[in-house]
Amino acid sequence: MNVTELSSDGQAFDIRLATEDDFEQVGQIFAEENRFHVELVPEIIQIADPIMTQEWFDDLLHDPDKRLFVAEKAKDVVGAAFVELRNSIDDPIFRQRRYIHISEIAVAISHRGRGIGRMLMEKIHQWGRAQGISEIELQVWERNDRAIGFYENLGYQGWRRTMRFSLEEEVRFSAAAIELNGILTHPASEGSHPAIILLHGSDRSGKEDPYYKKHSDNLVQSGFAVLRYDGPGWGGSSAEGPGFETLEFRTEEAIAAVKYLQSRPDIKANHVGLWGISQGGWICQMAAAAYEGVAFIIPVSGPGVTPVEQEVYRVEAESRAAGFDENEAAKAVLMRRLMADIVLAEPMYQTVNQSEAIRLGAGPWDEVMGLVYGGSLVDPIVEYEKVMVLLNAIKDEPWTRFLHLDQVLPMFERLPSEAWEMAKAQMRAVMNVNPADFLTKVHCPVLAIFGERDTSIPVNKSIALYKKYLQEASNEEVTIELFPDADHIIHVDGDCAPGYFETINTWLSML
Repeated sequence: MNVTELSSDGQAFDIRLATEDDFEQVGQIFAEENRFHVELVPEIIQIADPIMTQEWFDDLLHDPDKRLFVAEKAKDVVGAAFVELRNSIDDPIFRQRRYIHISEIAVAISHRGRGIGRMLMEKIHQWGRAQGISEIELQVWERNDRAIGFYENLGYQGWRRTMRFSLEEEVRFSAAAIELNGILTHPASEGSHPAIILLHGSDRSGKEDPYYKKHSDNLVQSGFAVLRYDGPGWGGSSAEGPGFETLEFRTEEAIAAVKYLQSRPDIKANHVGLWGISQGGWICQMAAAAYEGVAFIIPVSGPGVTPVEQEVYRVEAESRAAGFDENEAAKAVLMRRLMADIVLAEPMYQTVNQSEAIRLGAGPWDEVMGLVYGGSLVDPIVEYEKVMVLLNAIKDEPWTRFLHLDQVLPMFERLPSEAWEMAKAQMRAVMNVNPADFLTKVHCPVLAIFGERDTSIPVNKSIALYKKYLQEASNEEVTIELFPDADHIIHVDGDCAPGYFETINTWLSML
């Protein structure tokens, strides 16, 4: 039954039970409320998309113990309240009782302050009386002062408080001139603890990334505090990173994180190590070689080869895994090698590139071949412009899929043409990093983890090189784990490989 109520400004609103036709409008109102709570308690609430499903909505409408009331004006739903009948906990220490729980009440932003929330609450009270119910309960966030005041004005009183202690602490530390924002997850036990720092791959995502959050939640169980942080320009961290970010800068950043944790009284200064995925694996190697304060490293899918060799391998392996035929894969690999040689001071792939270009025949690579191997100096601005024309011309070709031109082109397009040489120098600094220069100087314990089905790095070659270089370093504290059927991020069928976290936690417990 519809009940017409007057708002505080004298306008009439119908307060009624929701129907199937209200699904979309109720969803919009609850989505607004969801966004409000994300701003209010971002450490707890996240955006839900969708905020509700049709199945959930239909079940609610037909459940005799639940009600969804809406406020409507001229066929526009401007408020909604979801309530349900509940029984007390089945526990001998509690008296048995039946009460109404208000799960959600929200008013459209455009109609707040007009008494619509009060109308919905009165409708809930009426329904409760009709059910013979004498008690109504709800939960409200402590920092939501407006909502608390609203309920108190209606006669609601606080009678039980949920208290929370977070084992996650928001922290900030500096790397060079950049402020980085992170979360330090503490073990539940008292006292000082060893610690592990999570290093991103080249994605450089933020501390809220579910992949790193899952690692924090699992690795803290080993008794180690776990630090994850926003890359430059992410979340609460300042700046956007130093152009084409060099691995040397990332290494400085990792060492700064180690030194920050070592400065804290709740962290054991001699027991701070690094975990790094993919590109983060190189950073593990470089930081441990440069700073003796790194107590251990866990490179995960950390290549044993140079970045340029890894990239060429990745393009070929991913192209073949995707079912490209021999020539399509060869085109992608040729173009990736050419883009490497145009950056490098001394070309690495001239002989093989020239041979492949002849085999494949005329193609878009011809002009790049002239730029790279033509024998005469090319004006950097002219070179930049020609490279941009070429990449834009081939970006929609199916065989370029794993060149990731959708990411490369926007990055290049942001460059002024006169910055091309500087950008090449920065890319060259990344491409020339050689694990042989670092793993041979790593003397701390190493747990190197690889996935058998990784198409991003040459796994078998990397394992062999880890063994070779660490043996040259006379490092006998080396464990290498290869997970069957696991991919680059050590997932099998979309989730962490069986035994992955157990392997790391067991290894950490033996340090």
